[in-house]
Amino acid sequence: MRKRIAAKKKRARRSVNRWVPPEEKLSMAAELEEFSELFRPLTNPKQRAFLTAYVRTIGIRSAMRLSGVERHDHYYWLKNDPRYRETFEEARQMIADLIEDEMFRRAAHGHDTPVVYRGEITGWYKSYSDRLALSVLKAIRPERYHRLPDDGWSGGPTGIDIRILRPGETLADADAADAALAALPDPKDTDDPEEKK
Repeated sequence: MRKRIAAKKKRARRSVNRWVPPEEKLSMAAELEEFSELFRPLTNPKQRAFLTAYVRTIGIRSAMRLSGVERHDHYYWLKNDPRYRETFEEARQMIADLIEDEMFRRAAHGHDTPVVYRGEITGWYKSYSDRLALSVLKAIRPERYHRLPDDGWSGGPTGIDIRILRPGETLADADAADAALAALPDPKDTDDPEEKK
């Protein structure tokens, strides 16, 4: 029974590596060559392949599929190989730069969004994100767009007191009734030692 389960897991692992079609791998070859030059100091070709795929696909799982390297190998290298760990951090910085560039582009130039009618694309229009543009401005000019107000309000949730008056009751009468209730002793605060037990 255990052997069959282990064999199924092994087959499932192999199928993950074959997910990217071969023609797609060939089309990515030129882009991958540019990234692989950056990882030449690594002597292990599997490490170079994984990091190149990681930067190209922006994800661990998709890098596994493209490079053929298993996830546990990547985490083993991170734990035991300081050069790989340092190079992986550089790769993460490269991805952060790519995402930042794309964010700036979408905020300034927008992106094409399809117009779908009856299941078919009939046209395109430019879509802009005001929230993304504001995030970009907060990053570029935090002194102007990311400041807290001087009134002490931190921007968190606020409380609202709602008072419903009876017909003929004035707000002054309701305030006086509230003040009288507040002046009464709290029944929970007693000095009787018998009640505290």
